Amino acid sequence: NACLLPLVLCDGTAVTTVEGIGCASRLHPVPERIAGMNGSQCGWCTPGQVMSMYSLLQENKAPSAQEVEACLEGNLCRCTGYRGIHAAFHTFAGKEAKTCVDGFKPDFAAYTGENEPEFPEELKHYMPNQPLFASDQSQTTKWYGILELAQWAQVCQEAKPSKPRVVVGNTSVGVFGHKVGKVINVDVTRVKELQGTRKEADGSFVVGGAESLNSLIAALKGGNVAQQTLAGALSKIANNNVRNSGGWAGNLVMGRVLLFPSDGAVLLSAFGACVTVAFAEGGNVHQKSTDIGDFIQDSDLDNHNYLLISLKIPAITAKFNAFRQSSHKVNTHALANAAFRTEIDGTG
Repeated sequence: NACLLPLVLCDGTAVTTVEGIGCASRLHPVPERIAGMNGSQCGWCTPGQVMSMYSLLQENKAPSAQEVEACLEGNLCRCTGYRGIHAAFHTFAGKEAKTCVDGFKPDFAAYTGENEPEFPEELKHYMPNQPLFASDQSQTTKWYGILELAQWAQVCQEAKPSKPRVVVGNTSVGVFGHKVGKVINVDVTRVKELQGTRKEADGSFVVGGAESLNSLIAALKGGNVAQQTLAGALSKIANNNVRNSGGWAGNLVMGRVLLFPSDGAVLLSAFGACVTVAFAEGGNVHQKSTDIGDFIQDSDLDNHNYLLISLKIPAITAKFNAFRQSSHKVNTHALANAAFRTEIDGTG
C-alpha cells in the first residue's frame, strides 16, 4: 500500500520491509521457505508474498491453511501458478513440506516466532499533538492529517468552493484512479471519535468511521449467527490487503457512485444497519443518523461536505443470506449481488 499515502502520514508508525526481517546470510523463516520450496521465479511478487505471510505470523503464530491462503489474496503472481508459494507457506500451518523436484526433500526448523523485530518502544504510546500537512511543490495536491472533527470542518471552510476528499485507506484509487488537478485530501484515521469497535448490551455493534473493513469483519465474527454470516459476506470484498487498509465507510460512499457495485451497500442495507453522518457547515460540525438505504439514495449529500462517524449493526434474529456472482473469487467487482433478511413468525 506504499503508493496510497504520502510519507508524512506515516508519522507514529513503524514501517517494516522485506529487508528489515532478515538478510541473505540470516534468512527469516518466511523467505527461507519460499526460496526452499521454489516459490519464486521472476521474483517480482516475492517481497509482497513474504511480507503478507510475515504479517499474518505476527498476529497468529499457528495459522490454518485457509488463513494462509486468505492472507495472500491481494498478492498476484504470473509465473508460479501459486503451487510453490502455497506449498512453502502451508508449512506454517503444520503441513509437510513437499515439492515436485525429485530427490529434494526440504527440511525446515520449526517456526517459534522468536527473535522477531520488535515494535519500537517509543512509538507504543505515541500521540501526535498537532495536525499533519504536506503538499506538492505547486500546492496543487494537499494532504492533511487531522486529529479532531473541528479541524476537518476548518479545512472544508478554507477549501471552498472545493470539497476535500475524506481518506482512510485511499484504496479507492484502485477503482477510480488518482484524481488530477487540484486535490485536497483529509486523512481521518487519527480522529478518536472515528476509532474503535464496541458491542452494545443489546448485541449490536458500533464501528467507528475510520475503522477498516477487516476491523468490522473481526468484530462481527464475535456476534450472533446473522452477524457472523454478514462477516463472511463482507470478507468477499476486494482482497485481504485492501480490507486491511480500506475503510468500510469508503465502500459505502463509493456505493453512492453510479454503476459502482458496492457489496457493502447491498449487505448492510439488507441487514438493517444505520450510519451517523457528520456535516461541515460554516466551520462547524453537526450530525444525523440515517439507515443505509437512505444514505445511498440521498442525492442532497452531494451538496455538502460530509463523512461517516459510525456504523451500527443490530443483533437481528431474522435469517440472513447473501449471494455474490463474480468472474473471480477475489479482486473483482460483483456481476450480481443480493442479500435477504427473512423474518419467520410462529406459524412459519
